[in-house]
Amino acid sequence: MEVGNFIPYVDRVVNGDVVVGKWIRLAVERHLRDLDRQSTEDFPFYFDEKKARNACGFFSGLLKHSIGEHAGQPFHLEDWQVFFVSLLFGWQRDDGRGRRFRQAFFTVARKNGKAETLGSVLPTPTGTTTMGEVEEGDYLIGRDGEPVRVLATSEIWEDRPIY
Repeated sequence: MEVGNFIPYVDRVVNGDVVVGKWIRLAVERHLRDLDRQSTEDFPFYFDEKKARNACGFFSGLLKHSIGEHAGQPFHLEDWQVFFVSLLFGWQRDDGRGRRFRQAFFTVARKNGKAETLGSVLPTPTGTTTMGEVEEGDYLIGRDGEPVRVLATSEIWEDRPIY
């Protein structure tokens, strides 16, 4: 799949070619409705495809698998991940104040690409850090090369393998 191109995924969800739960179907339907009404008086948001592509490109451009058969290879997002990342980073405010969605919560069944190793190196404005050292309020370097603030972290599960 092309970096940041989630349109085939949306089409497959709408056509029923991919099985998804209620909330994903609703998210797809909302996205399509919102595209039709973007930048109107009642809906002060627009979808920026370039920002969505840049956010998705961060994964394959800067991240690599750290263990297993894919170690050292670029990290490529699955279709559903491209959709999720694109929605978060593509929807922008008309008033220039940044993203429409600033926080997100998602749940995914185990072994579906949520976890990352604690030793994964992340770029910061002053050098590097690791996934295990990142704290809320820290700054990392985003795909566009600009600093971004960490809004939240999750608990560390050390008793689970990473595949």
